[in-house]
Amino acid sequence: MATVAYSKPNITTVKESVKKQISPEIAAKFGAWPDLMVHRFIVARKGDLNKAAEMLTKHLQWREEYKADVVLDEDFPGIADDYKSGFCGFDFKSNPVYVEFPGKANPSKILDTYSTDFLLRWHVCIMETGRKIYSMKQAAGVFVIIDASGLSMGHASKAAISYFKMQSAVDEANYPEHLAYCFIVNASMIFTTIWKMVSVFVDPITREKVKVLGGDYQETLKQYMDTSLLPPNLGGSKDMPTASWGKRDEKWKTCNPATATL
Repeated sequence: MATVAYSKPNITTVKESVKKQISPEIAAKFGAWPDLMVHRFIVARKGDLNKAAEMLTKHLQWREEYKADVVLDEDFPGIADDYKSGFCGFDFKSNPVYVEFPGKANPSKILDTYSTDFLLRWHVCIMETGRKIYSMKQAAGVFVIIDASGLSMGHASKAAISYFKMQSAVDEANYPEHLAYCFIVNASMIFTTIWKMVSVFVDPITREKVKVLGGDYQETLKQYMDTSLLPPNLGGSKDMPTASWGKRDEKWKTCNPATATL
């Protein structure tokens, strides 16, 4: 994670500053936050403790208003069938691996079927699941693999880009240092065009963690993880993961982080 060294005194300073700016109700929940999570906000603000405290304060207030603490208890019917994605094991550094297949989705159908509020809350649920897992494992973040095969310019419609911009803003404000790294595989010229359109909405630090690969990606992936854990269409032997969030995956609420597996 880090370009900024871990410092217990700095974390304490940020925590004390935040506590002065939040309500007692929010402060009670904040008391259980691990130091490593606070450190992510310090890293995101390049070691500026005042800016880190401001960012974290806004995040905690957002969590309260958005009711992010209960999103893992919700269900999101239908979307798991319309957008294939899920968690499927860990890499060699204990980062949870999350795969998604946007090219298999019909973006027009998704945006017509589900409201942007529904899609955004579903996305937050995925982010909260990832955060819960890597926090338990004390890992750097989520290792994302995106299969870009099947993408078309239909995936870059005005409505789709508008939603992506909204989603990116939520991620940047509330999930600092969430991404360990991201590999985009089976990338074509169409993907390159789409990436140029949407990457401007992605935080520069996050963009640096994205590696675009073509169809010859297996050897690269093998340097990071046991690829047998992936679905067959990514060269593995496991079934396509089911939606691992919300009511669809109860095990992350009680599992032992020392022995957690996906």
